[in-house]
Amino acid sequence: MEGIPHLEGAVTIDTVGERVDQNRVGQRVWLFMAAAGRPTGTAAEFTVVPAEQAVPLPDEAGFDVGSALGVPALTAHRVLTVAEDGPRWLRPGALDGKVVLAAGGAAAVGHGVIQLARWAGATVISTISSPETAWPATAAVCSRGGAPRTGKRDGRCRRVRHRPLRT
Repeated sequence: MEGIPHLEGAVTIDTVGERVDQNRVGQRVWLFMAAAGRPTGTAAEFTVVPAEQAVPLPDEAGFDVGSALGVPALTAHRVLTVAEDGPRWLRPGALDGKVVLAAGGAAAVGHGVIQLARWAGATVISTISSPETAWPATAAVCSRGGAPRTGKRDGRCRRVRHRPLRT
């Protein structure tokens, strides 16, 4: 059977199954793993997912933000909370004094790691594959609430240098 793709998205719940709280109808949610093991993903006009894969989306977050969540964001959160001596949950200050290496900072998971780590107070170093892919990683590392920052006390973003790896 051919399916309709996409794992992530953000929607308003239209209807729910008989064992799901009816108060969820009309709730804004973000979805993850929508097409996993099912014929329709979030590229379909309608899709059906288990209730636990429809996570409430705060009113202040737009559907664009909700659609950017999902597997990459969950993975980024996991890598920042899996260390034995690390935090179990991320929050502002949870990674104060820590240095995080975000491999592949221009890709979805790496970019998520940068954003979450910066939000939680870490100093972030990122790798990228080429100077052409530098801008998303640089923007994520150097911004926090609109103000450039990398963990230096003076609040300025350090100069980004692109150096090829030597093999």
